[in-house]
Amino acid sequence: MQTKTYSVNTLGYDPRPEVSTWRGTPIPPVENPIPATPELERIARYMWWNGDPRTILRNRRKFLAQSMDWATDDDFKLLWEKFPREEWVAVLQSLRPGEVSSRSYLLCMLVSGLLPPGSPIPSEWREVRHIKDKVYEHRRPLWEVRDALAAARMKRTS
Repeated sequence: MQTKTYSVNTLGYDPRPEVSTWRGTPIPPVENPIPATPELERIARYMWWNGDPRTILRNRRKFLAQSMDWATDDDFKLLWEKFPREEWVAVLQSLRPGEVSSRSYLLCMLVSGLLPPGSPIPSEWREVRHIKDKVYEHRRPLWEVRDALAAARMKRTS
């Protein structure tokens, strides 16, 4: 298998991880990196707030999956125009339940035409809950839900 190399000139950044600025978050592997543009860097900065925004641009699939949950409506429109439908469909079909919120998954499935309007969320996506689903379900702040889940997990293990 031949390894594909990416030019710093075509991407606008070096796709190799910058270990000196690593802040403890998992760095996605370099997989079909996205060329940096001001709009994409702005969106990436919002989605990948804990490090260099180009970190998430290194991995196209991870970037599109994260954008389903974290991009604003305007950003989402821009991304749907920028990336072809086939890429979105490939990402949607490769997602595992819980990787993104079920509401985001359902919205993207409807927008991409993979589900007809009025369809319920697939059952496997109802069983595995994403943190954003729990926040929406309970109408509580994210930190409160996260702490309650951690306490419940500790209670189960002890």
